[in-house]
Amino acid sequence: MIILTIKKNGQTASLRTRNRVNDNGPEFQFIENQNRPGSILVKSTKSNWLGWLPENEIVITSRKTCE
Repeated sequence: MIILTIKKNGQTASLRTRNRVNDNGPEFQFIENQNRPGSILVKSTKSNWLGWLPENEIVITSRKTCE
């Protein structure tokens, strides 16, 4: 399992992305999925939220691998 710490990109983040990161972050489980180029599929580690975040609207500040 890969855990990402995500913050919103202040230059490009939409209101939707800002709200998702504020409400469900900053740590998310990365879920491998290539169905939507330009976005990543993540699941919140603190809530049940699962969804896509556009890559250009977020900044990944850390990445750790857990078992």
